[in-house]
This record gives sequence, structure tokens and C-alpha cells, in this order.
Amino acid sequence: MKPFEIFLLVSLVIAVLAACAYGPEIAEMHDDVQAYQTKNLLPE
Repeated sequence: MKPFEIFLLVSLVIAVLAACAYGPEIAEMHDDVQAYQTKNLLPE
């Protein structure tokens, strides 16, 4: 394996672990953003 491939593999593992660790928080944030956008886009 080339060093670059190893770097990509390590990055992928870290990304997956971060997604598992922060998934619920990110999902909540995403819901907040969607609610905010919906509130602002739809006329009263």
C-alpha cells in the first residue's frame, strides 16, 4: 500500500468513528437547521 492510500484509510476510519460519536448531535443540529429554514421560507 502506498502512504497516500494508508492516509485515506486512516482518514476514513476517523471519519466513521467521529460520525458514530457525534451522529446524534449532528442529527439534532440538522433538524434545527431544517426547522429554521422551513420557518423562514414558508409565509406566515
